[in-house]
Amino acid sequence: MYKPRLPLSAVFIATLLLCGFSNPRFAAAQDAAAAYGVQDFSARDPFQPVNKAVFAFNLEADKLVFRPIERQYSKLPDTVRDGVNNFMQNLGEPLNFINGVLQLKPRIAMTAAGRFFLNTTAGIAGFRDYAQTKGFKYRDEGFSKTLARYGVKEGDYIVLPILGPSTARGTAGLVADYFVDPVSWFTTTPEDIALASAKAVNGRDRNNDAIDEFYYQSIAPYATTRAAYLQHQAFNR
Repeated sequence: MYKPRLPLSAVFIATLLLCGFSNPRFAAAQDAAAAYGVQDFSARDPFQPVNKAVFAFNLEADKLVFRPIERQYSKLPDTVRDGVNNFMQNLGEPLNFINGVLQLKPRIAMTAAGRFFLNTTAGIAGFRDYAQTKGFKYRDEGFSKTLARYGVKEGDYIVLPILGPSTARGTAGLVADYFVDPVSWFTTTPEDIALASAKAVNGRDRNNDAIDEFYYQSIAPYATTRAAYLQHQAFNR
């Protein structure tokens, strides 16, 4: 049964105090930064004072909360962590299907539908990526990509509280994904928070090396993170 959605202000809470690093593209941005160097993206960052303040908050939050939790989570066996990752990806397939339809790309939509069916059944509720063994590769298709399909530009660089680096288009995509995600229509608020927590911990674990390098090993963590994110976006349109 359909349930009323959380108010928009609860998006950040429900995505939980860890979700800033759940974006799987963040790790790939590390390679982009290394390959092309840290460039000056100030022209794409008109809200720099605010963005820097939010970035500083996110960094402190990572030091005090996210990183310690990830360190404990990383001690679990690889099979357990892989299972959690597969489960979270499987829950995202209905949303990938919708965005595939909106993009007028039937192959993306049918792949998402096929993956969801195979992994939910033969994949034991999604904890095993059975569809991958059958040639159905995972693709993350958010509403930001749908907007890009129709010519909407990325817009200015934005650092979101807890959620991390984004753009104007990316932020709009996150909001749209939140409201149209079919899975969340059938979950209660406590279940939403539990799923968001699991997604966040899994994301922090998957992107641990990149996050540690950008945040704790870089001389200029803000500029490095911004450059890596925007470069990766540019080379993966």
